Order: sequence, then structure tokens, then C-alpha cells
Amino acid sequence: MNAEAQACADACVVCADECAQCVTASRLDEGGEYLERCIELSRECADSCLLMQELVERESAQVVGFGRFCASICRLCAAECRRHDLAHCQRLAQVCEDCAQQCQGLALAA
Repeated sequence: MNAEAQACADACVVCADECAQCVTASRLDEGGEYLERCIELSRECADSCLLMQELVERESAQVVGFGRFCASICRLCAAECRRHDLAHCQRLAQVCEDCAQQCQGLALAA
């Protein structure tokens, strides 16, 4: 695996972990309902990132198409997280943007 692919796989692992932490923290925060969309997107983003990481490590031909998809899910999650002033949401927004850039870059380079 080349350095670009490794960076993408690493970013996906970090993003999936950060998504899981955000889901847990969001459930603990008061206000409940307004975080439903954030929780939903965080779960979808985590699932997508974990699959992307596996595809990258397998050197799958699906990296190009799925990389674009994963980048779009990461950006959706980042946009939703930015709507909330919670520290964990703001942190996840940045992690998601970083991951989106890595996935998109790998998809374009392949």
C-alpha cells in the first residue's frame, strides 16, 4: 500500500472512532431531539469509513467509487456537526473534513 492509501485508511479509522465518540457524547447531552440527525449521520459516517478502510487495505477496485461516496458522507456529517456548538461536534466536523479530503484525494489519484 502506498503512502496516500495508508493516509486514507488511517484517516478513516480516526474518523470512525471520532464518530462513535460523538454518538456517545451526543446521547449524554441534554436536548436530545435536535441531535438525532447528528447521531444518525455520525453512525453512517463511521460505517462508511470502516468499509472504506477495509477496501483500501484490500486494494479493492471499488476504492474509486466508494472513496467519492465516503467523502460525501463525511462532508454531510461535518456540515451537520458544525450546526451544534458542542465541543465534540466541532471536533468531529474537522475530523470528517480531513477524512473527506483523504478519501477524495485517493479516489482521484486511483
